[in-house]
Amino acid sequence: MAIQIKSNGHREAWHNLSLKGMQMAVDGYIEPVYLSDKVILVNEEGLLRSLPVNEEASEMANQILVGDVLVLSREEWEQGGEV
Repeated sequence: MAIQIKSNGHREAWHNLSLKGMQMAVDGYIEPVYLSDKVILVNEEGLLRSLPVNEEASEMANQILVGDVLVLSREEWEQGGEV
C-alpha cells in the first residue's frame, strides 16, 4: 500500500495512484527516486519552492528529500504507470 509521508512526519495510506492522485500527494509534478525495493515520489520543484526537508523520507533514501512524498512499492509504481 502506498504511504504519503508529509514533511512534518505525518503518515497516511494513499489509494489514488492515478497520475493526478500522485501529483496531489506531493503537491505538484512528480519526480521518482528509485530505491532497491521502492519508489519515492517527490515534488519536482521542491527545492525551487524551498519546501521543508522531509527527515523520514531523506533517511529512507539516504539523500535529502523535501516536501511531502509518496512511497510506493515497485509493483505499485509499475501498475500505476510511469511518467
